[in-house]
Amino acid sequence: MRATGRNPFYLDSLRPRMKLAEDRRRELRFQALAAADPAEAERLLGLAQHTADLRWQLYEEMATRGAEAFAADAPKDD
Repeated sequence: MRATGRNPFYLDSLRPRMKLAEDRRRELRFQALAAADPAEAERLLGLAQHTADLRWQLYEEMATRGAEAFAADAPKDD
């Protein structure tokens, strides 16, 4: 795609509709952490949500870049 001047990154996933907390609260390991240390569980969940949000923003931004914003393919070793 880069050779034709098109963006080689194609975002084919929909924006997440569910917050990370909804998914994590269904799993036993996260329930156990919340029972053992609720404040720490909430702190970690907040950090994880923030990281997931930042990553999604990066993916959306990458999908709008031009081909020139991506590094050229590495040469093949012969």
